[in-house]
Amino acid sequence: MVSQYSLLHIRIGPFILDYEFSHQIELATQEELEKLEVFNYEYLPEKIMEVNKVLLPKGYGLFSYPNSGDYFVLFIAKLDDIKKLLQEELLFDDRIPFQERCIKYYG
Repeated sequence: MVSQYSLLHIRIGPFILDYEFSHQIELATQEELEKLEVFNYEYLPEKIMEVNKVLLPKGYGLFSYPNSGDYFVLFIAKLDDIKKLLQEELLFDDRIPFQERCIKYYG
């Protein structure tokens, strides 16, 4: 499941709930989701790191990757595949540093 969210405001609770429902698993308690919703952040990686603190004990993580616009694509995946995921180059533009063209995990 892949969704795009503006950098200005990310409602992560519904995103996690959708993932839980579609995969029939529980990744976070209602209390944890509420804390994530009110977490103030200036930059997207800060929010992702907070989410990953909640998802890590369940063996999952929130990942991001840039697209050609002002958005990042966010997705949840099992951490078993983290090495392979972090090596995926998704933007093929030599003007952008290689590291910035790949999937990111902030943890």
